[in-house]
Amino acid sequence: MKILQINKFWYRHGGADVYAIDIADALKKHGHDVSYFGMDHKNNIKTRYKKYFIKERNISNEDYKKKLSPAKIKEALNIIYAKEAAKKLDQLLQDEEFDIAHIHNIYHHLSPSILGVLRRHNIPVVQTLHDYKRLCPNHAMFTQGSICERCKGRKYYNAVKFKCVFNSKAASAVVATEMYAQSVFGWYDNYIDRFIAPSAFMKKKHVEWGRTPKNIDVLHYGMEVSGKITKPGKHVLYAGRLADEKGIDVVLKIAKEFPDITFDVAGDGPLRTHVEYTIKSQKLGNVKLHGHVSKARLKKLRDSASFLLIPSQWYENYPLSLLEMFAHGRAAIGSRLGGIPEMIIDGKTGFLCDHQDMAQWIDKTRKLCYSKPLSEKMGEKARKQVETTNDPEKHYEMLVGIYKKTIKARKNS
Repeated sequence: MKILQINKFWYRHGGADVYAIDIADALKKHGHDVSYFGMDHKNNIKTRYKKYFIKERNISNEDYKKKLSPAKIKEALNIIYAKEAAKKLDQLLQDEEFDIAHIHNIYHHLSPSILGVLRRHNIPVVQTLHDYKRLCPNHAMFTQGSICERCKGRKYYNAVKFKCVFNSKAASAVVATEMYAQSVFGWYDNYIDRFIAPSAFMKKKHVEWGRTPKNIDVLHYGMEVSGKITKPGKHVLYAGRLADEKGIDVVLKIAKEFPDITFDVAGDGPLRTHVEYTIKSQKLGNVKLHGHVSKARLKKLRDSASFLLIPSQWYENYPLSLLEMFAHGRAAIGSRLGGIPEMIIDGKTGFLCDHQDMAQWIDKTRKLCYSKPLSEKMGEKARKQVETTNDPEKHYEMLVGIYKKTIKARKNS
């Protein structure tokens, strides 16, 4: 099978990008011919398809803090429809033929412009729903410090009202316009044959927002498990962005209650300065801020950890950081939100807490911090869960099954 994998980033930038790279590698190992389309970047994987990639585009909140120049207005319009992406993809599809295209994240950088190109070339298309972009202007259903579903019913003007993108009305207006355009032209609804939801919650939320469940398949991420489980250490680990939606403040509040326990914080993000100030002002000497860490360094942090904290304040989809921790034989305490309850079996592979209930977080942390046998037992069950639920070979087989089903349906349409 000749498969075109499409994603805006082709380096390990975030969870969606890690999955896109790994599944492309898995498909190649099984003998499939895999091609790539995306945005050029110095850290990208090496590929002969680089010549078709669009120029690197940097989109940040700084662009909307000053008066918009004609060049910036043109750049903003590219979020709605990127002509370069459509032109480059069209050239690729003229040069080569594909059985199917698998889309990951394309918004803002590649834009929905590429969907029309795929349709003109009559290529079946599937998309993995790594986040809520099909529904929500800022793709997270989280704004102004809390979960938000105000745009339900295609009321995207709320994104401008509440400055949901970069906390800027200008940026939010651009993305709200994009959402209205995709709604009017039906880019996602009509040009993509099937959707893959990594969590049942993701599918459920799409159905709640009026999307048909008939073309959405639930397929959890696969995860390779290897080696023996090492004895858990005594530290508590947080691995993720330093951002409001990830609940980093919850981690700091918990750490304050357990001065004798070391809390390793691996990650970077917009709240880095705030976290550094909180650690210093509250004298949290037990919190070690490691910043962005390498894969090898993260493995060492998992080795020294007893369990993972994942106090998300938004609808997490199916977090890879949690899946990787389970594969490492470690338990976790997570929020009872989004797809996390599909991963953490409360009382067996870890604990679930109401995301804003600090009493619960402190109580569950105490249970795992001071009971090594309990954390070990939960970690072992977590590992076994990954071996069965997230077996990479089964994931591959189910994914190819979705591909074949999509190709067959297109031929019969």
